[in-house]
Amino acid sequence: VTYTLRNAIDGFLENIAPSIKETTLKEYCYKLNRTVLSHIDEDTKLSDLEWDNGGRIKIKNVLDKIAGGRKYELRERCRKLLNQTFSFAIDEGHMRRGQNPAEKERRKAGHRIIHHKSISWSSIPDLIKSINLNKCNADMNTVLCTKLMLLTALRSGAATRLRWDMIQHVVISGDNKLQGIDCIVIPGNTTGLKRRKGTSDHIPHYIPITKEIKLLLKESKEFNGENDYIFPALWSKKYPHLNPEAPNKFLSNIGYKDTLVAHGCRSIFMTTSREILKFPHRIIDLQLGHIPGNKVDAAYDRSQMLEERKDLLEKFNSLLVQAGLEL
Repeated sequence: VTYTLRNAIDGFLENIAPSIKETTLKEYCYKLNRTVLSHIDEDTKLSDLEWDNGGRIKIKNVLDKIAGGRKYELRERCRKLLNQTFSFAIDEGHMRRGQNPAEKERRKAGHRIIHHKSISWSSIPDLIKSINLNKCNADMNTVLCTKLMLLTALRSGAATRLRWDMIQHVVISGDNKLQGIDCIVIPGNTTGLKRRKGTSDHIPHYIPITKEIKLLLKESKEFNGENDYIFPALWSKKYPHLNPEAPNKFLSNIGYKDTLVAHGCRSIFMTTSREILKFPHRIIDLQLGHIPGNKVDAAYDRSQMLEERKDLLEKFNSLLVQAGLEL
């Protein structure tokens, strides 16, 4: 029986389905079945894609077509999925070991790593001015969500899925007495938090609410009225909430297509928090929603340091307002 790329993709998706979230599985299915297979015949023999049979060049050509000279993040995501697909096929005995055509290329000396597009703090006033002006006439929820991403360093996938029932009064202990901090408490299995299913998706992410965040939430409530989502969909039927791509498109449409993507807001937050506000990396990392890489820390260090994180967000939010952010 001839084993094809179609067989490999189907086998990989079936194998990985029990260990990933449903939304992640849908994303994998779309990228492999629609994005990848739109550039290569699904009936291609897997043996023809082995490295020694010219498979490396074939897969590279597919990925280059996906990128189209600009979609490099999508290209890399598809490469990783193909790498996993071919690794699965190798484990199943349908492809020879050492023949995976989508393996990560070893970096040569001087190779430049491409990170998410971002800007320095000196460029923030111009960015905020462009957001406030909204010359592209984006809808209110897109503008508000983009501002919230600046204030909180949330990924767009999580920010657009925020619900009003996530706002909670979190009790903490301090100075030998119980205290409380109002927070947006995002369940760990929320798309956009990047938690691993079964290992870290039970860990919620906390956003201490500053006066600036409170003002933004009030504006959203006044604009949207009663709704489950803080940023509900106004016209689109694809999601009940704002499309996760909306902040990216907004930034592109106000002139930042080549300099800043929504994810770059996280870089702005980290760099500013370290270089200007001088906060410890541990506090910043927690507020970015990162899970400790060390297995021991991940298992035993449950501290959230919410008071310190609120202090960080208050100081960072204050800087944004001083730079012109309107709330």
